[in-house]
Amino acid sequence: MAFRFRVSRPLLGALVSMCAVGAVAACSASSGDNSGVTGGTGGSAASGGSGGANGGNGGTAATGNTSFGGSGGLLDGGNNGGSGGFDPDADTCAGEVTQGERKPLDMYIMMDLSGSMDVEAAAGVTKWSAVRQAMSGFIQDSASEGIGVGIQYFPLLTAGGAWECRTNSDCGTAGPCLIKACQPFLGGLDFCTSNLNCGLGQQCQPIGRCSGDDSYVCGPVGGSCDTLGSCDAADSICNEPDSCLVGDYQAPDVEIAQLPGNATPLVTSLNAQSPRGNTPTGPALQGAIQHAQEWANGNAGHSVITVLVTDGTPTACNPTDINQIAALASAALGGSPSVQTFVIGVFENGDTQGQSNANAIANAGGTGTAFVVDAASSSLGSQFAQALEDIRGTALSCEYSIPMPSEGTLDYDKVNVEFKDGSNTVTVPYWGGGGSGDSTLGGWYYDVDPAGGGTPSTIVMCPVTCDQFTAASGAASVDVRLGCKREDIPR
Repeated sequence: MAFRFRVSRPLLGALVSMCAVGAVAACSASSGDNSGVTGGTGGSAASGGSGGANGGNGGTAATGNTSFGGSGGLLDGGNNGGSGGFDPDADTCAGEVTQGERKPLDMYIMMDLSGSMDVEAAAGVTKWSAVRQAMSGFIQDSASEGIGVGIQYFPLLTAGGAWECRTNSDCGTAGPCLIKACQPFLGGLDFCTSNLNCGLGQQCQPIGRCSGDDSYVCGPVGGSCDTLGSCDAADSICNEPDSCLVGDYQAPDVEIAQLPGNATPLVTSLNAQSPRGNTPTGPALQGAIQHAQEWANGNAGHSVITVLVTDGTPTACNPTDINQIAALASAALGGSPSVQTFVIGVFENGDTQGQSNANAIANAGGTGTAFVVDAASSSLGSQFAQALEDIRGTALSCEYSIPMPSEGTLDYDKVNVEFKDGSNTVTVPYWGGGGSGDSTLGGWYYDVDPAGGGTPSTIVMCPVTCDQFTAASGAASVDVRLGCKREDIPR
């Protein structure tokens, strides 16, 4: 009788890793919790229109407090000379007011397609099936119209390699073929090349699949699987099929383009995928960031973000150390152009390591904490959809183009941001430079710090202020006032 061990075909890849051989983040990331089902950043926002604090037609917003706390509701007359045709020394500085114009949003999604995504979540639905359906719904949602979306997956197959095999030659550059395992199976699947790789009482023998249920790996080939038929020879997996080349992930499967026009190519791409392989998070994220930066350089005036979706810890390709991977997101945030990294983690509640890793990347990428959805929940799909909506709302509500004055030149020290909700108008204070922003007042900063000689193009809200923007009423709006001394957060 053959010994057997249940494991889905795509999940074999995950077992290989276990068994086989620029602007520095200017605001406090801890001020807001955007962990999807465990918090979030408020309601979603529509993509239409400009000037609204939380979007145009079709947007929804969670209820919440729109005050900013402390001082900061009064305009400061200032005492410095300025340009642009206004007198900042007057008792009341009127300045020049322009309605805030949200930057168009583009997102490059890097989607985990490793073998573990094929694991059943709940009610017979795999994680991949639930996530794919939710992603398709988001892409086809009318509230996403006007957003640019592109996508790539990880892992990708290494050049000249293969995923599955029966002989070493089948693998090409991805070999050898993992066609043998230590038998009898002692609680796991340990691949081997000789008996020297196995424990006491085990032998290195070819593995197969039970004819009655091929989710069971068995051995030795030719034996019986008892009630599941015979142990038949079957495809196995290649040892190193995953591409580690950043350039592979930098090239999108579907290029960024505006919805709804890009919806059909994106949904077609999603439907064509099957989970397999390991989790090369490092090169995948680096490739996504590099493409997002390239896209931002070629699309001036757009807000471009990276969205990393993953269900596991890094298992293939360097770097696998989470601190080194988080450093990639930090460098993207501090680069020019600056690119934020949002993270959606698909983890079971007990996977504290996975959640910690996802939070580290999100924090380094300037987006606070990851959106964590419960991989074992029957509501996985709806949780994932909500995370996407929250990211859409946050990114749309929190970056504004810097207007130019009608006369003279722009003085970055004489720019104020005003938030209006009904009859209330509040001047949002400025927080510049590096370090942690005020977790109570929040505030805003430039995408590039002018104090360091840079030329900013974007006004970015700190996380706590962004939360308040997204929680505001649909009538709320943002104005930018030029020519008056800027109101700063006291230090």
